[in-house]
Amino acid sequence: MRGPHLAAAIDQIATATVADPTLPVLNSIHLESTATDLILTATDRYRLATRTLRPARPSTAPWTATIDADDLRDITSWLRREHTIALRPTPTHLDCTAVVSGDTAHDPTTDRGSSAGSTRRVAGRHDAGPFSRQCRRSTEPFPDYRAMLAGLPAVTTRVVVPRAVLLDVLERSGAPTITLRAEATGAVRATFGSETWQLPATATGPALTIHFAVTALYPAVSCSFGPDLLVDLSAADRPALLRAADDGTLLTLVMPRRAESAPSSVD
Repeated sequence: MRGPHLAAAIDQIATATVADPTLPVLNSIHLESTATDLILTATDRYRLATRTLRPARPSTAPWTATIDADDLRDITSWLRREHTIALRPTPTHLDCTAVVSGDTAHDPTTDRGSSAGSTRRVAGRHDAGPFSRQCRRSTEPFPDYRAMLAGLPAVTTRVVVPRAVLLDVLERSGAPTITLRAEATGAVRATFGSETWQLPATATGPALTIHFAVTALYPAVSCSFGPDLLVDLSAADRPALLRAADDGTLLTLVMPRRAESAPSSVD
């Protein structure tokens, strides 16, 4: 994988993790490697984020591994400074090794007079940091997110909204809940408490009102990319699917909040 690309994907997907002592697997990122893709997925039960990356070189064999999210966060700074990284799962860890020359992963044990974990300076590099990192594998099975995605009802209402506008609205209000109202006329409104904004957005499909906790929606919007965001809705009590309007590879599911715990929308 390209190191900077992998670091950016970890930053995005890790927003959907949570440290929960009763369910440690929720503080992990699930990796699925195929001949053509590397898929990263995480969930905290209120959000699910998944992103597909294209490897620099195809995997020699398909594999899956659920990796400790804190360990992955710890190596993102290092990943950003390594052009290419080779990923190799072991029974207990994910080995991440820098590819330094000739498209071959560096193996410190092959250097004469060196030992595993040693460092050396390579021509063209400005640092002499270690060439590899290890991230722990989770011992718990990752939730069957594919079955959950397959079980989602059909989309009935779609909202297309400028991402920067929605972020601005989320940042302006101190209310804990946002109510989105997609009108049958195509208009879209956002309500925080007694304040309502008419958004420069368009809606297609039946009118629908849905409530979100800002703490759930804001991370999903902020980690997205592209100027416009697609918000696919099926019902007021079903997850919303967010993705870039340019058909980006990052998908985020956000669970809504119950209407009785949110302010009434303005009709």
